[in-house]
Amino acid sequence: MENKYYDHLKPKLPRQSFSDVVNEQLNIVQQQQQAGLAQQLRAQKDQQKVLDAQQKKLLGFDVSNFSDVDKEVFAAKRDWLADRINNFYYTGSNRGEFVNDVNTLSGRYDELEQHYNNISTEREALEGYVSGTKKWTDKNLRLADDINSLNYKNSQWDNSGIDPESLEIDPATGDAYGFYVDINGTRLKDDNGVDQFGPVQGSPTRGSKEYFSPTVTPYENLFPGEFSKRHAGDANRLKRNTTDYANVDEKRADLRGWVTADVLNNPSAVATSRKQFMENYGEDVAESILKTDQTKNEGQEGYIPMDLREYIDETMRFLEGNILDTPSKSSSSSDGDNVFPSSAQFNLAEFQDPSISSSAATGVFGQPAMAYQGDEDFGKGITTLMVPKAGVGKSSMLIESSYVPTSDTDPRANEAGGQYRVLGVAVDESGGRNLFVRAEMTLDELTDEVNPYLQNLPGITPEEGDTKKVKSIVPIVVRAVNEDGGANQEYQSILAGIGYAAGVKKGEDKIVAIKKGMQVLKSYNDSEAQIFASMPTP
Repeated sequence: MENKYYDHLKPKLPRQSFSDVVNEQLNIVQQQQQAGLAQQLRAQKDQQKVLDAQQKKLLGFDVSNFSDVDKEVFAAKRDWLADRINNFYYTGSNRGEFVNDVNTLSGRYDELEQHYNNISTEREALEGYVSGTKKWTDKNLRLADDINSLNYKNSQWDNSGIDPESLEIDPATGDAYGFYVDINGTRLKDDNGVDQFGPVQGSPTRGSKEYFSPTVTPYENLFPGEFSKRHAGDANRLKRNTTDYANVDEKRADLRGWVTADVLNNPSAVATSRKQFMENYGEDVAESILKTDQTKNEGQEGYIPMDLREYIDETMRFLEGNILDTPSKSSSSSDGDNVFPSSAQFNLAEFQDPSISSSAATGVFGQPAMAYQGDEDFGKGITTLMVPKAGVGKSSMLIESSYVPTSDTDPRANEAGGQYRVLGVAVDESGGRNLFVRAEMTLDELTDEVNPYLQNLPGITPEEGDTKKVKSIVPIVVRAVNEDGGANQEYQSILAGIGYAAGVKKGEDKIVAIKKGMQVLKSYNDSEAQIFASMPTP
């Protein structure tokens, strides 16, 4: 088995395994939990509305948007004003202070309310992300918040930027004071290293949007096959540039510099490279390798850690075919060509292998391949089928049919045309390197149709054995060797056709084209599997 940057994902079969059933049940439970979480948040808000209505009745002001600390702060100021009124303070020479004190209370209300107004949009968005009622759309960073972190952020916001244990009310003014803290509750220091202390409404972190900023972490599945697509355009432009570069090596050096800079500044690429390096070498060994490499090479200018170098090397491999000026025999050894941009869906269970008879198989001939196929690597390594066309559209690859059906149940038993069109193709990782082909072929189909002009005449019935020719898409498996041990000409023709389309010159030996075709299919498997693995998981 070849060494890969990562292990290929096995094709998914329609028939569910036990683990598939378990995962499906886990997804259902997760959806139920998410729905329950949204309901829980709604219930909390409904309960809060009841409490807010009671406090409004007691305080005479609507404090539904206030934090817990701010409700206490405002109540203290209001009670201070009420005490003055009840004790007949505003008489005689103090009468003029009444208007000022009422205006101060009203201004304090506005000051405290800003702590909510500044963060309302951010909090609502985060609640939506956590509950699942709002979709997280960032493709570079993963949301790490859950109900626990949301509750933590709410509790910190409720402290209004101060240490609640330090809250003091000045009985002479009704004003509240406390030690200032950051959004995580750590006390703030002044330039002299002394804890900052002051009026509650003056805390630097009051109303900070950072309270409800989403907590994010890099995705760890941005594989090089997917990452390389970001620089395919750069590689193509370099390929067309015939004036600024003396040779392809200069172009390759510039492209590697751009890829390197992009990787180093992409958190998901960095996280993926580290995670994959650990999986490839084993965590203990990987750490030792990285430390040894750093000790040996960190003195070099522009040193890049080994895990990132491997990631960059793999990305460049996928861009090699884009940057080469003129594919030739020398480039046939490269497995990085990406000349076929389209793909088709692959479903392993759709394929039947006509070359296996019922006596040689472990199941009944004509059943889906996996029902009787003995090779556990049958179909392994395939994610999608490659459409063999250097551009978007329907494939034009026609293959002369040389196959002889082995029974009436053979999928190709009724093949009528002398050739078929290869709409999609892929190679598996089995010892025989089977080709899985989505073929468009002409079939003889039995018909019971009668000429519409004759169907009402008495005695007119379709003749037994009447057939019509129809075009049909048939999933087939093409093996390298026929049952008689001879080379399969269809197999060779498909690979050679891909090789020629990938740049092998028509005048070159067919063996060169066949090898090139195999390399292109293997590279395609690797790229598609990495792209599939890079897709965000729900």
